[in-house]
Amino acid sequence: QGGGGDVNNNYCGASWIAAMLTCNEPCPRGTECRNGETCYAATNCDKPLLELVSDMLVTLNGPDKPMAAQDGDIFSGALMDILKEVAEQEGIALDGLDLGDQEIQGRRQLEQRRLERFSMGFYDDHYLFSRPAMTISNITQRKLPSGSSALDVSVVITGDYRPPPYIDLNVIAEDSINRQGEKVVSSLRERGSRSGRDFFDRVDSIEAVAKEKATARPTRAPTGKPSPGPTGTPTFEPSLEPSSSPSDLPSSQPSRAHLQSIMTGSREDLAIGGSTTTSYGYVFNMRTTPAGPVVVLNGLDFYTESTDIVEFELWSRLGSFKDAKGNYEGWDLIASGTVEG
Repeated sequence: QGGGGDVNNNYCGASWIAAMLTCNEPCPRGTECRNGETCYAATNCDKPLLELVSDMLVTLNGPDKPMAAQDGDIFSGALMDILKEVAEQEGIALDGLDLGDQEIQGRRQLEQRRLERFSMGFYDDHYLFSRPAMTISNITQRKLPSGSSALDVSVVITGDYRPPPYIDLNVIAEDSINRQGEKVVSSLRERGSRSGRDFFDRVDSIEAVAKEKATARPTRAPTGKPSPGPTGTPTFEPSLEPSSSPSDLPSSQPSRAHLQSIMTGSREDLAIGGSTTTSYGYVFNMRTTPAGPVVVLNGLDFYTESTDIVEFELWSRLGSFKDAKGNYEGWDLIASGTVEG
């Protein structure tokens, strides 16, 4: 409120946001406001009012069909209330949240997306919100959404703000939804129940990413048709010389995928203090090439002592497993499920 700093930026309003937006009644002394309004400082009213726009892709994990109009209104209201609370703390006045296209994603698309986002470091405890949470030692790991479908919703959020500092609304929107994912899902279910709608009962978790960072979706079909025949006339004789000289150095990446088998840990690797641990398993190290930023594990076969349904878990950590046996510290649970032995 008024009384300190640059008094030329003291303005009256029903709230700080209202004073920042309107800049109608200056109050340099802090006592000029009427009609129940308060004098607020640091409104940046000497700066231009900027419009902020955030173009987000919000994913509801679980649903297998798009939202109806009434469900869309519930969704918009719940998101707007949570985003507005956070935005006002940053000095932003949100004025709109519009829903765009909705698209159902199947299991295969979801698995591909998660692989790609894992390689970008997207799924960590900051960004992924899914129930149930599993407490391991003194850290909390969250399981990946395990549903077979999800609903992608395009969301455009707009607001007004007077810098400095300069703020990225994409970052605020993404962070607000992902940090408060469980709260958003709870609010959606509660509002849906009050309105007699059961759509949000199917929602297991929610995540958001700015569209500029979202992974591209694969096309449903080839982008073009093959030509009906060769595009040129074949030559009758081979050329006398190669068409170009070989390069002096190999290319930075091989022209074909470099597939290789990995030797798992020995009996000694799986033992602690001369005896086996409570569970057998695979343990191995993988290393990328200097020009390869990520390793994609596209298959894993293992033997089981039972032919029934057995549970499995896949853990990962940075660095070698050699000095990290016998505790969960530093390990991340990145996948789990069941398989027929």
